[in-house]
Amino acid sequence: MKNKQPYRSSPDFATFTKLFKFSKRVAQAGTLILLTCLLLLSGCGKKVDFNSTKRTDNGSDASNRQQMDSLHLYFSDHWKSLISTQKELGKPVVVSTALADWQPVVSSDCVFSPEAGAKVPRVVISWVEKSISKQETQFRVDISTLYQAFEQNRYSSVYPIKGQQRFMLPPNSALIEDTAAVLKAGISLFPKLESWRISDLPDTAAGEMVQQHHLILEDLAQGRSYTIRICRYTNETWSVINQYVFNTQTCVQRF
Repeated sequence: MKNKQPYRSSPDFATFTKLFKFSKRVAQAGTLILLTCLLLLSGCGKKVDFNSTKRTDNGSDASNRQQMDSLHLYFSDHWKSLISTQKELGKPVVVSTALADWQPVVSSDCVFSPEAGAKVPRVVISWVEKSISKQETQFRVDISTLYQAFEQNRYSSVYPIKGQQRFMLPPNSALIEDTAAVLKAGISLFPKLESWRISDLPDTAAGEMVQQHHLILEDLAQGRSYTIRICRYTNETWSVINQYVFNTQTCVQRF
């Protein structure tokens, strides 16, 4: 009787076993690589749309940057569009030596500006004066953040008075030829006049009518000192009737 030989795996079965183990390792490695890629895509690999959001000074995500107008986004390229063509603004300005001490009531808050893409200061300036015919009176408003702005003809103006109108440089402004000064001042030199409301009220003590004024300014720069003046147009000349300095607050950006 022949002795039985020990059982040995055939070459085909051994090869199959090795291939199975190898493919298992490859599958495990592939799963690991896939998980790594998914983590990278959800973190560092995510694309950021810089056109839809911007960063504020405190690092938080601000509102939709796509709402911002080209003037805020590319001020250096578009500021010359803010040179007024109103020839009346080039007429002489006369400052009375006996200019009355103007003490209006000033209140401020922060509102969201789609053009600026952030919260910005809004200021309401209120005062009362003797009644003057609205039909026969033309006003303009001048404003600036620059030193000796009115003495050096370095300010912006609104004329004629309309709602939601941005301040513009008079056609004879000294700033037109001083690009460096305009870029340094930036958009802060060109806020918006939201409205100027005038209401007629009776002054029973004086027995006459008075006018209550509410001047609303928007898109002002934060934490800046502004000088504002109001002029009346008569006989081809601007007469300064009021001038005042006010400060704007700093708006907390929370979105």
